[in-house]
Amino acid sequence: MTANINVKSRSEKEFDKILRCCIESALKEVLGETATPTILCYIGSDSLSERIESLVDVLERTFGSGAYILEKLILEKLYLKIGKAFEEEAGYKFSDYIKEARNKWLTDRKIRCL
Repeated sequence: MTANINVKSRSEKEFDKILRCCIESALKEVLGETATPTILCYIGSDSLSERIESLVDVLERTFGSGAYILEKLILEKLYLKIGKAFEEEAGYKFSDYIKEARNKWLTDRKIRCL
């Protein structure tokens, strides 16, 4: 039982690293090297997958309707990085896709450990 808890914890940390990397990459691609650290500072260094609404809030307050472009780029990078196909779903929000990607990542890791 303890092994599963440790694997999950490690897998969650891995997913957060991947998510942060994808966010940083998308921001640099769109905003450049100078503005990226400022945005990253606003979203903090805590577990992003658990605080995704904070990221959405920062992006929407900063970029308004342009946040959608960044969100989509982040999602495309994230799904590519975790080896899953990104497909837009009617009624899904950015946070829904992140939760789905996180669940897929954790499920894949759990299956590999069995």
